[in-house]
Amino acid sequence: MRLKDLTAVMFLVVSAACAGGSAGVSDGPVDLSGGVQSEKLHLLFDRYFEEYLELNPVFATFIGDNRYNDRFANNIGPEHRNASLALEKTYLEALGKIGSKELRGQDLLSYEVFKRRREVAIEGFRFPSHLIPVNQFYSVPNSFTQMGSGGGIHPFRTEKDYRDFLGRIDGFETWVDQAIANMREGIAKGIVQPRVLMEKTIPQLDSQITETPQASLFYQPIKNFPEGMSPAVRKELTEKYTAAIQDRIIPAYKKLRDFIQADYLPRARDSVGLKALPDGSAWYAYLARRSTTTDLSPAEIHRIGLAEVKRIRGEMERVKGEGEFDGDLRAFFDFLNENPDFYFDD
Repeated sequence: MRLKDLTAVMFLVVSAACAGGSAGVSDGPVDLSGGVQSEKLHLLFDRYFEEYLELNPVFATFIGDNRYNDRFANNIGPEHRNASLALEKTYLEALGKIGSKELRGQDLLSYEVFKRRREVAIEGFRFPSHLIPVNQFYSVPNSFTQMGSGGGIHPFRTEKDYRDFLGRIDGFETWVDQAIANMREGIAKGIVQPRVLMEKTIPQLDSQITETPQASLFYQPIKNFPEGMSPAVRKELTEKYTAAIQDRIIPAYKKLRDFIQADYLPRARDSVGLKALPDGSAWYAYLARRSTTTDLSPAEIHRIGLAEVKRIRGEMERVKGEGEFDGDLRAFFDFLNENPDFYFDD
């Protein structure tokens, strides 16, 4: 798995949209009767994971589980968001019923990690990230292009793989409509992206609005049919993909591009930090806790970072001095990079 594929799929796990299919989460208590505490714990983990995969089919594809390859999950829509929150609450409650009193070693560690992840996920629903679903970096439209080009996580090895992706196009169309609706709501509530970021999304979307289906990256799987696929199936899939690209995919990208360019950009903000948004300081502090697994404030983390930079730079200066190098630190770096004495010969 290439790094760009990993980046794409991790964003899709967070931001993709679902077309059809049930949410797959429990709407009642999880039955864990019988068995010792450790067995109950592992059963709970297994059940959560299965329900999570059904709710997040792109992540399932990412880990090699192809059961949901015809789906593209919608967690920026209210139904999916409600289902996701219900999943987290249901399993956090079930975990509490198991308790940690008798757990030891890896089981206790797994318990604590699982508990914290559910708590952090639940807290995250306080913040309206679904109202700013598009930016220049973590972009579902870009990631979906990668998937559909044959260069991403969606496989194009069999006839079923090709038909599965046609199903995912349904989900992408749903996602685009939902994204536009969410951004309209965000405009009304003053929760919008920085203009400097959104300006960069326009050429990204433009690149997918091609004059012909054959010029689209989504046509690449048609140009690269696997060996052994019959001529009749190739002809059928070529017709279906040509129609889907021309009548559904390109119009979806154009709809999103036109909305962002005409309606959203004029209302985007000049500020850049989350602090400028409603509840933005708390939102940023939450993201810091989620990313660092600490309860330190962003200011405290920043101070630690400055202190570490100072400490490390001091160590660098010490090494430079021990080597009796005549010059500043930048010159010392260049010396280390360019001097062949610091490289292996073979």
